[in-house]
Amino acid sequence: MSIVNISEVIESQTLNRKVVSLLLLSFLIMLCDGYDLQTISFASPSIVADWGIEKSAFGFVFTAGALGIMVGGFLFGSLADRIGRRPSFIIGTLLFSVMTLSTVLATTVTHLAVFRFIAGLGIGGVTPICFALNVEYVPKRFRATVVAVVMIGYMIGTGIGGILAAWLVPQHGWHVLFYIGGLAPLALMPLLVFALPESIKYLLLSNEHSKSVPLLVNALCPAAGATSDTRFVLDDTEDQAKLGSWKEIILSLFKGRLRRVTPVLWISFIASNMTVFLLAFWIPLITVSTGRSASLAAIGLTLYSLGGAFGGLLASRIVDMRGVAAVALIPLIASAVIIATGALEFSDAGFLTMMGVIGFFVFGGHLALMSVTGMFYPNSNRASGAGWALSVGKLGAIFGPALAGFVIASHPPLIDLFLIAAAPLPIVALGFFMLGRLGGAQAVATRAEDGGQANVEKPVLVHGSAS
Repeated sequence: MSIVNISEVIESQTLNRKVVSLLLLSFLIMLCDGYDLQTISFASPSIVADWGIEKSAFGFVFTAGALGIMVGGFLFGSLADRIGRRPSFIIGTLLFSVMTLSTVLATTVTHLAVFRFIAGLGIGGVTPICFALNVEYVPKRFRATVVAVVMIGYMIGTGIGGILAAWLVPQHGWHVLFYIGGLAPLALMPLLVFALPESIKYLLLSNEHSKSVPLLVNALCPAAGATSDTRFVLDDTEDQAKLGSWKEIILSLFKGRLRRVTPVLWISFIASNMTVFLLAFWIPLITVSTGRSASLAAIGLTLYSLGGAFGGLLASRIVDMRGVAAVALIPLIASAVIIATGALEFSDAGFLTMMGVIGFFVFGGHLALMSVTGMFYPNSNRASGAGWALSVGKLGAIFGPALAGFVIASHPPLIDLFLIAAAPLPIVALGFFMLGRLGGAQAVATRAEDGGQANVEKPVLVHGSAS
């Protein structure tokens, strides 16, 4: 009987069709996910004008959507560790597709809030699963970068909505944005069903690899020559068993050194989300309130998102090359740029430029944080670890926009809103520094079970007789 070490197959693989197709599918779904998340912001100025309501009423809608995203991360992250990454990913995508499409039926703010909450369950649910699935298919040295590439799809999705809003809403109304947001991911469902692979490591841990694992291993490394009689193993530094109950999964997030890592990640995400979502949700309405057009506001939010795509890719590559602490300066720069934007006067062109610069640094730090989250946790609870971190972080996504809505109702000077947006970012910088001091994501994950020193990895692709 031959023995094949899955960890070595993944670490030594060359560019192959399986990983490229996974990356492409993940990119496209996250593009739809980002679009559906941000659509309500692009539609909000038109809905306010159409329904004759106060713009502050959208604080309720934004909060409901963020709450749904938070609950979705908890629910789907744990579900993916129990029933698999693939089925959970498909269910989450179907949910946010259908509910985004259903938003066209809304006639009141309450309707909007309900639809956004339920859609948020899927929007928030697929993100940690996407992280876990991609991290488990690529070599360690590219993990942060690959997650960042996937999240560029997310950022482009949030940006595309602004272009479509400026182009289509004046002629067709705000409903068209939700038709696009619902139908696009539904069109991708056949590809997900037939082409999305399950995590090899999950299949191995759950003892469900009689047929699938040999096929997946050979797709990654044809030289492995895996068959149904092959024995598959993981490195000693990786989990060898699947966690069972929900309680066991949750408690595992605080075992060993993770008892320090998990709280730092959660606090960092809360702070980062306060800034990211406050700006993302309120930039269109704030821009219009300064006398600029809704189309310019939509373009500004698009540049905010697209600037973030480049910033996130750069920051994540720095993480792969230099470690987590190397990006601690990025949130501090973002804070200074936000304050400068609120304090100074800009032409329309200058304002749009600053939106791109803000996005570059704000999302650069945020996507770097996202890209390392799945790397801190071992195989058995990776989706749960990412899901809980992202979901707890949504407390910031709820509190930030709600606080802005409360402040806007009192008609403050514009600089006050930008100061509120900038305030949480030094906490994010401190979080990066502390995570870097903990020794790096991979080291923490491999010591998570007992808090001890990671074992030296064994040779990882072996053919021979099993004893």
